[in-house]
Amino acid sequence: MPTQFLTLAERQALNQFPPAVTQSDLVRFFKLSEFDLAQVLALRGAANRLGFALQLSTLRFLGFCPGQGEAVPFSVLQYLAQQLAIDPAAIDRYGCRAQTRRHHRLAVEQYLGFQGCSPGVLAHLQAWLIQRALEHDKPSLLLELAMQKLHQDKIVRPGLSTLERLVGQVRTQAMQVTFELIQPLLTPHHYRWLDQLLEVDETLAMTRLSWLRRPATINSPRAILKTLEKLQWLDQHQMGRWNLAQINPNRVKFLAQLGQRSSAQALQRHAVPKRYSILVAFVCQIRTEVTDEVIDLFVRCLGDTYARARRYREAAHLEAEVALNEKVRLLHQVAAVVLDEAIADEQVRSVIFERVPKPVLQAAIADCVRLMRPEPDHALDFFVARYSYLRQFIPAFLETLQFRSSFEPNPLLEALFLLQQLNQQQKRQIPLVVRQANFD
Repeated sequence: MPTQFLTLAERQALNQFPPAVTQSDLVRFFKLSEFDLAQVLALRGAANRLGFALQLSTLRFLGFCPGQGEAVPFSVLQYLAQQLAIDPAAIDRYGCRAQTRRHHRLAVEQYLGFQGCSPGVLAHLQAWLIQRALEHDKPSLLLELAMQKLHQDKIVRPGLSTLERLVGQVRTQAMQVTFELIQPLLTPHHYRWLDQLLEVDETLAMTRLSWLRRPATINSPRAILKTLEKLQWLDQHQMGRWNLAQINPNRVKFLAQLGQRSSAQALQRHAVPKRYSILVAFVCQIRTEVTDEVIDLFVRCLGDTYARARRYREAAHLEAEVALNEKVRLLHQVAAVVLDEAIADEQVRSVIFERVPKPVLQAAIADCVRLMRPEPDHALDFFVARYSYLRQFIPAFLETLQFRSSFEPNPLLEALFLLQQLNQQQKRQIPLVVRQANFD
């Protein structure tokens, strides 16, 4: 891994004061206590006093003292100078002798309880940082955490190059630790299978890696079947079900994202620990994502089908409204004859046919049967019109996914199992026992 990841601008920013020091930071870090003043006033000369106070406050604020050429915000100098009743310009005369600055810096470190960053300290920091790297692998974040840890433990911050090298070593070690946790889960078959992910499959004209991470681009039965094919292929080789509970979820997500972004050639060039750690995390993550994707496609297809069924229902209502007036008129004519007491019972039928010819009445009744809606009046009966469309993907969907429930017994789960059995047996009729049980 690269040892240097900071840009020139980032390096300069981290080696100097921030552009502005807030009032709260001035009070917290640059306010001289009674004990601070005792240390400062023991020195001779305004320049030495202001310079010593500046190093003392700066170490407390930044955890290190910037080089002599780095600019100090005027607000900081003014705030310290006011407390010492000294002209801020006195700082220009400070440190004419480099030995004076070094002597003062050592005295400040001793007074504040800071210690140098020895090899032992770096080793301790490295062990601590490895645990953070197993959660978050971003170099800039690890550097920030390392600097915060040093400041908290009162360790003078070393040079940025030293910390960059440390972060690089930590990331390498974190990858090795991750692989050591994954390695017991892998068999020789797993290694061969993971390597094949990076090879071009002639039937697909692409690598299986690219095939797995290519999402569906359209909501259709064909897209559902192609997505289910990925799950079936993973289950066929019993992949994607490794137990990665020992690895931090953020770490798994980070490695899976590397697998999503990296080309097959780039993954092949990685060292063994990194390559297989990435591929295992990717396969576990992609299986979850593909499962979510196929469920989403399934729900959207059902939603589209139901929306179309609702449109069919609305069209049926509109058609019924057009014919409604005619049917009401016929009903009025027929009912008027039936309710007319002046007409003998044995003459009712003949009188009705005189007023409404029998063929007209027969056609009206047939039309009523066609337009009549079931009770309750919903759109589910129009699903029948889309039966062949739904059958393209529902059997494969039910066969590929495993359904579970936290409630026992669960009628919905029992219904899904029944549909699976009917599909396997190539039957359409629901068993009579089930229908009677539902009716009861």
